[in-house]
Amino acid sequence: MDEHNILPDLKQFPMDFKVCPVCGESQRMADSVLQDLKDQNKARKELQAFLFQHLGMIHDPAKTTLTVPVIATFFDACVNCGTVYCVHAEVRQGTPKSSIHPPSSGLIRGN
Repeated sequence: MDEHNILPDLKQFPMDFKVCPVCGESQRMADSVLQDLKDQNKARKELQAFLFQHLGMIHDPAKTTLTVPVIATFFDACVNCGTVYCVHAEVRQGTPKSSIHPPSSGLIRGN
């Protein structure tokens, strides 16, 4: 990626990380629980499981645009050492939204 282009090289996406970067274990916590449900026919075979997902928008706030690239990252934890790591990343299209926060947002009120 050059310094003038804020978009990532889309050829590298989607990315999958099959093993824990710390210990090399391939089993993951959420994935293991889902696999048990699949084995009992309580979940569809095509489902995937992750502990959590994070979406990160890539855009220049000074420019107006209707859609922007979004990197969606999916995280799970290693069953062996407990390390939380990214297991999948992909680029999607998203819509930038502005948010208006009420005047009291972020404040802690005393009794």
